[in-house]
Amino acid sequence: MKREQERKFPGALAERLFTSMSRLRRAWPRHHRPEDLRQLIRIFPNVKLSEGYVLDYLPMGGPNSRWIWPYARPKEDDAIPNTLAAIARDQLIGMRESAQAIPIEIQTLYRHLTYPSTVIGVFEYAIFIKELWATKSEAKENDWLSMQPIFSRASFENWMRKAGEIAKRIDRPANFEPFVEMSPGSRGEVRFLAYESQVWKRITWINLRVDPSGFVRRSVGRVMVDMGQRRGAEYGAH
Repeated sequence: MKREQERKFPGALAERLFTSMSRLRRAWPRHHRPEDLRQLIRIFPNVKLSEGYVLDYLPMGGPNSRWIWPYARPKEDDAIPNTLAAIARDQLIGMRESAQAIPIEIQTLYRHLTYPSTVIGVFEYAIFIKELWATKSEAKENDWLSMQPIFSRASFENWMRKAGEIAKRIDRPANFEPFVEMSPGSRGEVRFLAYESQVWKRITWINLRVDPSGFVRRSVGRVMVDMGQRRGAEYGAH
């Protein structure tokens, strides 16, 4: 059933956006902090930083378990924001992806970001925030980084050919392009199809809800194709 105020987002434009993101991911070793985040925000022309601010981050984890905690800071001041500096590193690690962390993220990051209240603005912002937290963060965001978005019938059929007879259930969508819902009570919601393999192999709808605070909540929607073949170790640890 079609949602109220939901609009299609051009699949070709979404494809170009994710292609640019993939290209930047491959270039991560060449870009050091904070140049990597400067390169990232350039991919999203509708997402803007407060005047005089730049993106930066705290490197977290070790060589084999790295991840980042992004924030915005004045261009001429490379000090860590006081809100983050006041929290012990071990405590900050434990706060990752918790409700306790959201006010800190709002204070040090989201309030410094703006975008137009349009279909393209909401789409770019939702994808940007997820990609920002995933930058050099394989240890925490591998589900996002390994996800393969599907924006066209041709892409969907290609995954079906790869699945062959292992597809246990197939529910072909009527549309393959992403959707953006402009709704009261939130800044909007983005939905797109993707192939996932972290828990089990499947094609499902990915939902990204943009809260009024700027926080983006990710959830998994309806599973369209179940390809089975669960990976025991990853499934047990998820």
